[in-house]
Amino acid sequence: MTGLTEKNRRWLNKRYIDAWGPDYVAHQPIWGYHRGHTERGHITRFCRTLNLLRVLTAIEGYIGSLLDVGCGEGYIAALASELMPSCQLTVSDISSSAVYKANDLFGFRACASNSMDIPFVDDSFDVVLCSEVIEHVAGPFRTIAELIRVARKFVLITTEASVPWPLFRQVCLKTREAPGELYDRNTWIAEDFSMMFGSRCCIYPQFYKLATSISEPEDIQRARSLVYGMSDVRKVSLKTTGMIILIAKREDALPPPQFSKDEKMMDLILEGPVNTCIKKSEDWDSEWVEKLLCPKCRNKSITIFNPNEVICGVCLNRYGRHNGVLDLLPSIVQDRGLDDELSAIRSLELIRGGKDGYLDNLAYAFEERDIKKNTFLYYFYRLLRGFFSFAVSIIISVQRLQAHDR
Repeated sequence: MTGLTEKNRRWLNKRYIDAWGPDYVAHQPIWGYHRGHTERGHITRFCRTLNLLRVLTAIEGYIGSLLDVGCGEGYIAALASELMPSCQLTVSDISSSAVYKANDLFGFRACASNSMDIPFVDDSFDVVLCSEVIEHVAGPFRTIAELIRVARKFVLITTEASVPWPLFRQVCLKTREAPGELYDRNTWIAEDFSMMFGSRCCIYPQFYKLATSISEPEDIQRARSLVYGMSDVRKVSLKTTGMIILIAKREDALPPPQFSKDEKMMDLILEGPVNTCIKKSEDWDSEWVEKLLCPKCRNKSITIFNPNEVICGVCLNRYGRHNGVLDLLPSIVQDRGLDDELSAIRSLELIRGGKDGYLDNLAYAFEERDIKKNTFLYYFYRLLRGFFSFAVSIIISVQRLQAHDR
């Protein structure tokens, strides 16, 4: 039976291959606002990107190297490279088609790899970024543990699949749209990350909920104003959507988001990194190959075998190498299972220094089978989900009226 990870990989490969060509349909607005062929939702994507970059530039002084896990076609990494030109960037994704596109567009050093088995030695990168990934993966806690392992200083995670209350989350998990194309398997609340990392993490919202329902103007200056207004959020609340989580691997102070570069960041976002960023030409030289772990045997034994391959000196597995791209995925990617998730949770609990069963229960909830569709129980939970969404809307409307009366 094909697991979720392999299904995600096949769907993403097909998505990027089908979109390839002179009229490439980009996942992110790489050509800028309302330019080129891209997926919809530019305003919300810009809001998330702006707030992510605000957090990233706040720790700019710590960043000599950055790994983007789940990079897609390299949109966020390209913007980061323009803001921090001296930073050494590497990108990875479960989709080999995606990393080839990131290399083709921006010249990044790239590898096709599984986020649950990141093929780098411990402390390989100053900062590890993982944007809009942990809601989709079969092993979210293993993924987070791996991000922490390969980071030297900070981990930066974003997820739009978040809700304000545990009961709301439970209803969302019962009514997941699975197993189809890339779907939200895991739904999060802010408390989850506080339970994992305590004072070592700060959680920021992505944008106001209103941003998802407004129409996108043709005028670029009007779009700029909307993005500023919808992204001007400082605290996760009922009015906001999504989370940006900054985690310090060690006892470092967590700086607040940096707003001083907003104009430059907005110019880059609206113009699009394809039009503004200088294409790099980075490859897997011996220095970077030495940081690799063999995906099969997990030994630090990868060497360059020939211009088109690298080889593990222990298990003798060979992996494809083309220009700046390594393909470190097996022919079929296997899911790791619940026991592996619980093991990853044990390693995460060592960071906070406590165990109370909260994360174990969450792992079990993520792992539960979905309710069979077209049953009474399924429609009951769908009704509950609609009720919670309606309740949030009412609360937000009341708060707006109260603010207006003042």
